[in-house]
Amino acid sequence: MLALTLCILSSGCDSRSAPAYNNRGIAYSEQGEFEKAIAAALAIAEFLEADPRVSRVLYPGLPSFEGHQLAKQQMHGGFGAMLSFELAGDFEKANRVTASTKLFQLAVSLGAVESLIEQPASMSHASYDRDDRLAHGIKDELIRLSVGLEDPTDLIADLDQALNG
Repeated sequence: MLALTLCILSSGCDSRSAPAYNNRGIAYSEQGEFEKAIAAALAIAEFLEADPRVSRVLYPGLPSFEGHQLAKQQMHGGFGAMLSFELAGDFEKANRVTASTKLFQLAVSLGAVESLIEQPASMSHASYDRDDRLAHGIKDELIRLSVGLEDPTDLIADLDQALNG
């Protein structure tokens, strides 16, 4: 179950899997681009983990992540470019955050070279019964990011301004 949760919430993979992402619509064209996205995802995860406006960060690259040791064993080239986090807030707050980013595009996708943001409770999992969603760890305040190739400092600043809203 932990490995399944790792996959669903963080979508982590190692850089050797990057060609598989190309088959799903992600276009990392140059050597090292996927690694840049992975590094940016880690920087964002670290920022969010230190932020009191965030109650939980789900990223296998963080030592605080429940499955971090398993991820280290399985993800030899990095921890992926996707992460999830839960706000210290509610459904409406998460909805406002996702709607107010400037660089992250609001979309339900694994992403591409541009960074994406979504609130699963109002988007990808909106048709699920709320109690079923909650039973599977998909809370109203959960936000999922797919990190692209933008500068991580700019992405962090974008999230910061959105969290202030």
